[in-house]
Amino acid sequence: MKDYEAEYENRENDVTVAEARKWASDYLKRAKIENYIKEADFLLAFILDWDRSKLLAYPEKHLSSGQYKELKELVIKRSEGTPYAYLTGKREFMGLEFTVTENVLIPRPDTEVVVEFALNCLGKIILKDNPNNKKELQFNELNSPIKILDICTGSGNIGLSIAYYFNKMYGQNLELTLSDISDKALEIAHINASNLGLLSQCKFVKSDLFSNTSDDNYRLITANPPYISSKHYSTLSKEVKLEPAHALLAGEDGLYYYKKISQQIKKYLSQDGVLIFEIGEDQQEEVENMLSTQNLVVTSEQDLAGRPRLIAASRGYEPFG
Repeated sequence: MKDYEAEYENRENDVTVAEARKWASDYLKRAKIENYIKEADFLLAFILDWDRSKLLAYPEKHLSSGQYKELKELVIKRSEGTPYAYLTGKREFMGLEFTVTENVLIPRPDTEVVVEFALNCLGKIILKDNPNNKKELQFNELNSPIKILDICTGSGNIGLSIAYYFNKMYGQNLELTLSDISDKALEIAHINASNLGLLSQCKFVKSDLFSNTSDDNYRLITANPPYISSKHYSTLSKEVKLEPAHALLAGEDGLYYYKKISQQIKKYLSQDGVLIFEIGEDQQEEVENMLSTQNLVVTSEQDLAGRPRLIAASRGYEPFG
């Protein structure tokens, strides 16, 4: 690849957008990056602070030497396996932009089903609380704040997305606690809460699951805990292994954190509250059994690919479906 890179080595002050696109996409193609054209365009657009469509509209525009140098650095890192989101420091999730670093997992589209399911459950809970059973509620009609806990929050993408769209639908009568064992993850979650205008509704708690969490009768508890077994971890791609291992690994069977949360959940979940887990596709039966053992009503949901993606549980009230 170094020989190929030399094609533009002496032209760093005279490289056009079209030439930079070709160089970047060819470089990533040789590195066997699956979506090499798309990723090359996104990296170039990121450096130029353009929309991707603008690359096609202005192919003859010249990059500065600094821009081309930065593009080469990012493309080489991407070819070596560094995830795109870590290179740009950004990731879209639920139509929102989240800051990410190497200290948090990269939000994935498959997880969006957790947010959608949670919002559906919250809507049913609110309608239950509203004596007039109105379909549309305003802020002042909610009797008390809806309290939500997001465990293993990472970047905060699950909890903050729920809060953001809850506000759009029902006003701002919501209190969100974001907890994580990592100080660095909580710093990123704080940045994202600020960027989304949610800081006033958020509390950030350093906690190993429930260890520093108050007994607060949460109406909704979400958790995307580590769920990769030690055996499965060895088969993951180099790219995934660049994400924080502590946010992926969960013992020999991948079920360690589900067991711990299931054993303690009743202390923190309100009588009509809902727990929502994201799960791995081969973990549905085991996690359902854990929750059923706690005398909880359990349901599950698939992602867009038809794979088991979440399990929800309650004490008996069923705001599911």
